[in-house]
Amino acid sequence: MLVCAAAVLAGCGSSSEREAATPPATRVTVVVRPLGSPADEQRTLIDCPGDAQCPRLAKADFSPPSKAVACTQIYGGKATALVTGRIGGRDVEADFDLHDGCAISRWQRFSWLLGRPPRS
Repeated sequence: MLVCAAAVLAGCGSSSEREAATPPATRVTVVVRPLGSPADEQRTLIDCPGDAQCPRLAKADFSPPSKAVACTQIYGGKATALVTGRIGGRDVEADFDLHDGCAISRWQRFSWLLGRPPRS
């Protein structure tokens, strides 16, 4: 009986080993393409806790803009951005571009994460 218990406990590892193997509840990848092509891609990985962006990420609403809202037809350029990962244990996948006034405004609201919208 003692041999079985020792074998089971030996396979468990320390709590720090288990914590190291568990991914953080918040891990986000931000990919910005200022010219809209993979050639100019800028990639950032944010792990929380530990990054200055963590408090804002926890509060951010990445919902897409409502289709019921009329948007100005202003073209802001070819830039695109993609935010993927997990925030507080929930999956996030948010696309950004500059195809109209609503999209430009949304990018500006997230400039703390994406950077200022590039000028075309």
